[in-house]
Parts: sequence; C-alpha cells; structure tokens
Amino acid sequence: SFFLLTTSPRNKEYTVHFVDEYSEQINNIHFYILSLFGIKGKITRKQNKTELMVYSKALWIFLNKIFEMPIGKKHKIKIPEIINLSDFRLSFVKGFIDADGGIFRIEEYECLPKWIVKSPNIEVSSKYKIILQQIKEILENYDLRGHLYFHKTNQSYRLFLNGKIN
Repeated sequence: SFFLLTTSPRNKEYTVHFVDEYSEQINNIHFYILSLFGIKGKITRKQNKTELMVYSKALWIFLNKIFEMPIGKKHKIKIPEIINLSDFRLSFVKGFIDADGGIFRIEEYECLPKWIVKSPNIEVSSKYKIILQQIKEILENYDLRGHLYFHKTNQSYRLFLNGKIN
C-alpha cells in the first residue's frame, strides 16, 4: 500500500490519499483514522485497488511533520526519526515486511547472485534503498543477516533475509 500527501494552494485543500489492492487494509486504515482523529474519509474501489481519500489539514500536518512524510510523489523514503529512535523500531520492521515482503520463489529470478539461491529467503522490496538499509541494520541488532540487491528488471531494491544452512 502507499499514500500521498497533496495540497492545492488555490483552495487550500489538504489531502491524504491511501491506496492498496486489499480493501481490508484500507478499511483498517480508515478505522484508525476515524478512531484516533475523528475524521471520516471517502473509500472507493477502482479496478484492482481500493482508495481512501481524507481531507484533513490536521492529519496532513501530523503525517508530514511528525512522521516526515514528504508531499507529493516520494523520491526518498526512510524510517521516520520518531520511530527510528523509539521502541517501535522492530514493530515498524515487522509491519514493513508484512506489507512489502514475502517468501520469494527462486524460479522468478534467473540473474540472481549464487549466494541468494543456495538457501531459503524472505524478500523485502522497495524502490528506496535507504529504508531497506535501515531495516537491514535493525535486523542485524537481532543477529539476522540480510543482503541488499538491485533488481534491474523491476528497477527496485531487494533485501534478502536468508536462513542458516544446517
């Protein structure tokens, strides 16, 4: 899933736009926004994705200032300092892997380095290298090792977490 923060200077509209292929994810996000902020958004289903539009300056500022989410299209994503310097770091990593990770199938990757193919792997992907580097560093604190790899076909970065060979 992803979200955008946008503004319209002309009518001073502050929009938070969430998108996911799974309606359940969007419904959960909407539930928490309603519970925490008392703000109701508009949910629509378009083709294979569900969208939530929330028009709220308070939520927009909260995500932009507190969680350091950039306005518009993202060019560099990192773990927000408020999370990175807290006890929630591992919970953030768990959520990130749950959303953008999975067990990868070797047959999908013909050009992978041999060190990846030799053992079972969990793969986490992102267009942004920095956030995967941060996740790798957090996991290393728990003696979990990973390898970063750039997937040329998809133009994205992959963090492979591989198990030990017995």
